[in-house]
Amino acid sequence: MLIVDDDASVREYLRILLEQAGYSAMSVDDGRTALAYLARVRADVILLDLMMPHIDGWSFVEAMQANREMSRIPIIVFSGAVDGALPGVAATLVKPSTPDALLETIERVLAGDRRRNPRFSARFDLRAAGASATVQTTTLDVSRGGLAFDCAIAPRVGERLRLTVELAVNGATEMEVEVRHVARAASGWRVGAQLLALESNAAGFDAELALLALSAPH
Repeated sequence: MLIVDDDASVREYLRILLEQAGYSAMSVDDGRTALAYLARVRADVILLDLMMPHIDGWSFVEAMQANREMSRIPIIVFSGAVDGALPGVAATLVKPSTPDALLETIERVLAGDRRRNPRFSARFDLRAAGASATVQTTTLDVSRGGLAFDCAIAPRVGERLRLTVELAVNGATEMEVEVRHVARAASGWRVGAQLLALESNAAGFDAELALLALSAPH
């Protein structure tokens, strides 16, 4: 989650609320800093204030919509300046809102994003290279937003990995991911990673997902 708000107390409140609910949260104080951050890291959801210095929320949404990759990230406006629906925004909440209302909105938006980027069970050979080690394993599931795999060595949450994935039909693809979840598993550690960039064979990866969608149960 990325929190974009110029009020430090709101940023801290939201960060604590989200982390207690099991989310990983990062916060910045204006739209310009948020855009620079998103050029390097893909967020699952953005919580956006509207009244901010440098680049306000309205201009931030326009900049997001003009970028093909960034436009896929759902935005929840959380502001006292809300006046009707905004184009390019998944949901709006008026400050102050209850913690339950905020968390329910986030889950609803994430559920919609999961429908747009469904995960498919798939066993592809995978090589993961991190700062301290390179491991060989297989994927458990894949989507346009990321993938999951088991690993003997636990990476750090927030660590970036370079992956080479051997697709079943469309050859190998290389990608950069960020580790978002690490949990104990029978074979060591289960890792959930968010896709940041497809560095080779992006067309092959999308074609493989299309094949998986055709064979998935409906």
